[in-house]
Amino acid sequence: MKIFKLGEEAILDLKSFDEKKLKKKVRRVIRHAENSNIEVFFFTPGSLPKSLRQEISYISKKWLSVKGQKEKGFAMTLGRIPNKLDKDCQFAIALKDNHVLGFLCFTPVYKQKMLSLDISRRLDNNFNGLTECIIIKSAEYFKGRGIEKLSLNFATFSGLPEVNTS
Repeated sequence: MKIFKLGEEAILDLKSFDEKKLKKKVRRVIRHAENSNIEVFFFTPGSLPKSLRQEISYISKKWLSVKGQKEKGFAMTLGRIPNKLDKDCQFAIALKDNHVLGFLCFTPVYKQKMLSLDISRRLDNNFNGLTECIIIKSAEYFKGRGIEKLSLNFATFSGLPEVNTS
């Protein structure tokens, strides 16, 4: 038998997570969002207002149309936007002037105090650090609610040597 590395899972340990210890470049993303009046709000599928659900559905459809109409998500996903039956899922939504700029959706890992990133979407015309901003705000928010780990999910083939295909 041989070991074959398929990829890596990025996991934030929220017990030791401290925004102040992040690199200056990453902290600048938060300041940029705050200076741009972008705020991140959190919802369960049952508490998500209909207007925001419509906006995230629009953003998701637009995102998928650019990506070839196929969900090419992470290794462990629902494969859809959570609905009211998915009561333990969590939305992190970046808003500016009451409009959605981007969002993340997390699913629970029931045997641990952990959430796993399921969906990541944003409008194309936003600044590049928007997703990172939502992740940082999510880490702070969930840490304050007793979540110990936040999985950013599985990156297939990460860490493998490059193959020359030419």
